[in-house]
Amino acid sequence: MAAPADIRKILVVGSGGREHAIVRALLRSGRELELLCAPGNAGIAADARLIEIAADDVDGLVSAAAAEGVDFVVVGPEAPLVAGLVDRLTERGIAAFGPSTAAARLEGSKEFAKQAMEEVACRQRHGRARAAWRRGWRRSGASRWCSRPTAWPPARAS
Repeated sequence: MAAPADIRKILVVGSGGREHAIVRALLRSGRELELLCAPGNAGIAADARLIEIAADDVDGLVSAAAAEGVDFVVVGPEAPLVAGLVDRLTERGIAAFGPSTAAARLEGSKEFAKQAMEEVACRQRHGRARAAWRRGWRRSGASRWCSRPTAWPPARAS
């Protein structure tokens, strides 16, 4: 992997405002960089060369990073992180900024995050997990659970 001073070619993965801000910040770094973005957008195209690969196409992104000789990859969206992009890049010897697949599960799965917090006893001062949660009930049970007087629980339909 390239040392920070040797990083010349960077691939930013994503197509939103966050990725555009990352590209702009890299341009302001004062370093001589070649910036690529996959898939990017019209605004990013003014500042970086776009590569037509979907942000969730892990195989395509890994292949393109290797073929382009990219020194460093910045992954913005959640989907490629959860799908293992950083792990796959690291296996190929390409440095990447983003969490591993296992760590990305905390953001990618609210149920997994709640279970993990309970396992490590992430507690509020009243001795329970930060926000009450429950999985696997029908609409009538959900209505009763949400109407209990203890708190305003977050609810997510799936």
